Amino acid sequence: MFISVLDLFKIGIGPSSSHTMGPMVAAKDFRDRIVAFISSHPVPSFLQVRCTLRGSLAFTGKGHATDRAVTLGMHEYTPQGLAKLNVNELVQTLWQQNTIRINKSTSVHFNPPEDIIFDRGEPLPEHPNGMIFQLLDETGKTLLSETYFSIGGGFITTLSEIGQIVAPIKMEATSSCGFPFDSANQMMKMSADSGLTIAAMKRGNELERISEAKLNSGLDAIWNAMRTCLENGLLA
Repeated sequence: MFISVLDLFKIGIGPSSSHTMGPMVAAKDFRDRIVAFISSHPVPSFLQVRCTLRGSLAFTGKGHATDRAVTLGMHEYTPQGLAKLNVNELVQTLWQQNTIRINKSTSVHFNPPEDIIFDRGEPLPEHPNGMIFQLLDETGKTLLSETYFSIGGGFITTLSEIGQIVAPIKMEATSSCGFPFDSANQMMKMSADSGLTIAAMKRGNELERISEAKLNSGLDAIWNAMRTCLENGLLA
């Protein structure tokens, strides 16, 4: 099978792809929906965001920093964009804020300790990692809502999409690339026969699908994120 290195390695934030990265992506997506909603609907002066964590996210979310991830996503941060930032300091600052600036004229009330709810009741029936985001008015009426599921690897899906889930990392048959192998022995033999290193063969497979510039920039981003994590760990 063939899996691109850019799919296999994902720049993210720990400690969990499903409990940290996924909720951050979901929160950022809901923020984007709020922006679109406000631009096309008349809205009251007071708006509030609420996030209800269900199932495994509610029971283990504290240990997996799910509430921190939701807060970062609501403030427009992405897992990839945090690679060079001091996340602990950033979260401490955001945790003290009570509003999110949506645009020049609109802010939404969001106080993480109050507005992120760990609902340890029954999980949503569709998936154990569920999140319900709501945009509320001052009376508590829901103006906008979306249900997300964190399905692993930092990938999310919505309630309307959950029935059509496919594997988030797509694998292709070995016959689809110039240097296919199903075992380490085949790979080593192919390397000896072709005179190419394993890295060169893998690079050849990648370049059949994407440009060299895109491959190089993707690899550079992954390596820079890894190096930053190592350096920060050594300095801690």
